[in-house]
Amino acid sequence: EYTDGDMGYTFSQPQVGRLHGSTSAGYWAAVFGNGYKESGGGAYLYIIDLSDGSLIRKIQAGTDTDNGLSTPVLVDINNDKVIDYAYAGDLQGNLWKFDLTDTDKDAWSASNMFIAKDPDDNRQPITVKPVVASEAIGGHWIFFGTGRYFATDDNTSTGVQSFYGIWDNGAVVPAYTDRTDILVQQEIIPQTLTSSGFNVRVTTDNDVELPTKRGWFIDFSGGERV
Repeated sequence: EYTDGDMGYTFSQPQVGRLHGSTSAGYWAAVFGNGYKESGGGAYLYIIDLSDGSLIRKIQAGTDTDNGLSTPVLVDINNDKVIDYAYAGDLQGNLWKFDLTDTDKDAWSASNMFIAKDPDDNRQPITVKPVVASEAIGGHWIFFGTGRYFATDDNTSTGVQSFYGIWDNGAVVPAYTDRTDILVQQEIIPQTLTSSGFNVRVTTDNDVELPTKRGWFIDFSGGERV
């Protein structure tokens, strides 16, 4: 067990991996988000030494309050079985990238890759673990959905939530006025499967031209969420 004043309800699932360290062995660690509080609180990534349960690093992700970091995904970019980066979302819609490449743990850092916002500029909470895939021309794709379903008011929430594919080419995604400035919009198209009569939905596959765009998004109907 591990406790700390900045930890809340830790729905976050710990991820286990070997991290860079001052020796060739590196650190075998459990990596997790700090979870959520009823009010207040920030977003933090915890990295705990598996050998004795001690804290290797606690990395703050921004200064937003009423926040909390969700389950991270760990990424090894060069297949040497050592973790280089972690990605995680928070309740304020921030997608964080944690740079863990340095052998000096004090040099590990967090950068805000992207802020998820609905058409009315409301921030969309990220409570799920992202999925990462390589891109043929370089960099990585980060896939995640938005929404939450654990607080009382969530039962009646009808705010627009979305699913995103964000291309990490090594730079943060530029600030935007409208998401279509930097992302390609996909849509859910209602259809009826005539052979069975079931109502089904398909999605568009509009081209995403890299590097002009940095990814794509698709909005859900009111109340739907990930």
